[in-house]
Amino acid sequence: MKNMTVRLEKDEIEELEKEAKKQDESRSEYVRQIIRNRDSTHSALDSDAESAFLREALSRLEGEIERLHEENDRLTRQLEADPVPAVEDSRETSLLTRAKSWMFGRSEGNAD
Repeated sequence: MKNMTVRLEKDEIEELEKEAKKQDESRSEYVRQIIRNRDSTHSALDSDAESAFLREALSRLEGEIERLHEENDRLTRQLEADPVPAVEDSRETSLLTRAKSWMFGRSEGNAD
């Protein structure tokens, strides 16, 4: 193995020493383990960032769903309070058929 010198703040060294002691390793071995496992650390960080993004997106979608439910309820109450008369679809019923129904008081099915 080759040597490498790294300068760290006092509190950073103390933190590494505590972590190494918990793992029952020397400080040097603990730092080597961190370096060896850095790819999995990056993956975990990417995964954490992705999870946070997805949680935020889910939260926004849940808020939008709630807003739509409230809007639906509001529109339902409005329609119940002031119903709109049914409008015939002119594509399905010819003008002549509707006029006959109006004049003779027959239903559209019996107008012809």
